Amino acid sequence: MYYFTNTIFISTIVVTYVSSFSFYNHHLGREKPPMLWNLMSQNLKTVAREWFIRRAEKNGVPWRKIVEDYQDRLELIEPYKWKYENRSIEYPNYYTQPFHGYDNGNLNWQAALEAKAATLSISSLYWKKTDPMLAEQWMRNNASQSMIQYMQQYNTSSSSVHTIMDMGSSTGISTNYIHQAFPHSTILGVELSPYFLATALYEADLAPKPNVLYLHANVEYVPIPDDSFDLITCQFLLHEVPYWKQINILKEAHRLLKPEGTLAILDLNPYTVKRRLQGSTFRLWAFESTEPHIFDYYSHDMRSTMYDCGFINIVQVKNDPMNVLWLGKKGGTILQTSTRGIASPIPPSGGLCPLPLFK
Repeated sequence: MYYFTNTIFISTIVVTYVSSFSFYNHHLGREKPPMLWNLMSQNLKTVAREWFIRRAEKNGVPWRKIVEDYQDRLELIEPYKWKYENRSIEYPNYYTQPFHGYDNGNLNWQAALEAKAATLSISSLYWKKTDPMLAEQWMRNNASQSMIQYMQQYNTSSSSVHTIMDMGSSTGISTNYIHQAFPHSTILGVELSPYFLATALYEADLAPKPNVLYLHANVEYVPIPDDSFDLITCQFLLHEVPYWKQINILKEAHRLLKPEGTLAILDLNPYTVKRRLQGSTFRLWAFESTEPHIFDYYSHDMRSTMYDCGFINIVQVKNDPMNVLWLGKKGGTILQTSTRGIASPIPPSGGLCPLPLFK
C-alpha cells in the first residue's frame, strides 16, 4: 500500500507540474527546465532507463554486451578525446541540461558508450520480427536512396557530390552510412560532444576511410568557409534543440552549402509524435523528460522553417514508420522573420515526394 500510495503521489505531482514546465520552457523561451522538474526527472530516471534497456533486449538488441565491449576498450578510446577536443568551446545551456536519461546530456562517457545500442533499439521498433541490425540498415538506406533520387530529380548525380557534411554526427553511425552511399565523396562529421567524437574517431581507426573526417564543433557556428559542401545531412538532431537553435543550424547549413547544394534532414515525424502524445499527460511528461524540446519540434512546420532559412524545392518523404526526410536546395534568399529567439546573428565567416522505401 505504501508503494502504491507513493506511485500515485509522484504521478499526481508529475501531472500537476507538466503544464508549468511547458509554460516555462515554451512560452518564456528558456533553455532549462525549473529545478523541481529536474528533481522529478532524477527520481524516475533509473526506472525509465531500466525499462528502456529491457525493451531493447526483448527486441533483440544485445544492449549490455555492446556497452560492456566498449567499456572494456575505454582506455583506448579516451586518448582521442584528449587529442581532438576543442577545449575553447562554450557549450550552450540546452546542451548541458539532463536529456536522454543522462544528468549532463551527451557530455559523458556513458552516453557515448551506449549510443550504438540506443540507436539500434530505436530502429528495432519499426519493423516487427526484424533483426535490429537489418532494421537500422533499412532506416538509414531509405534516407540515402531518397537523397540520391532527389538530387537526380534536380539534375545532380551522386558522382558530382564531392563534399558532404554530417551535422551532429554522434559516434559516426550516420556518417558511415552516408559514406556507403557516397563512397567517393569527402565527408566531414561535425559533433559537439567530445565523448561521442572520440568514439567515432576510435571506430574510424579500426576501419580507416581516408575520405571520412571529424571535427569537434557546434553546428550553429562551424569554422569553415562559405559554399563548401555539395550535400549537408542532419540526422536526428533538430528535435533535440530549441526552435531558435534550429533556425541557427539551418541558416548555418545554408551558408556552408554550395549554390544549389542539397540539405537532407532525417528526423522524427512531428505529426506522429504529437498524435501519440496527445491524450496522456504522463506519457507527455515521460517523453519530455528525455527530449525536453520536443514541444518546440512538433509545434513548427519544418518545410516552412526551411523556406524561411533560404531553401527551395522542399519535399517531405516518409522514411519509415516513425521518421520523415525533408530535402531542399539552397536558394539565394534568407527571409527575415520575427520568430521569438532568433534575433542573435550568426558570426560572419570567410507537398510529399512519392519516393520508394528501401526494404
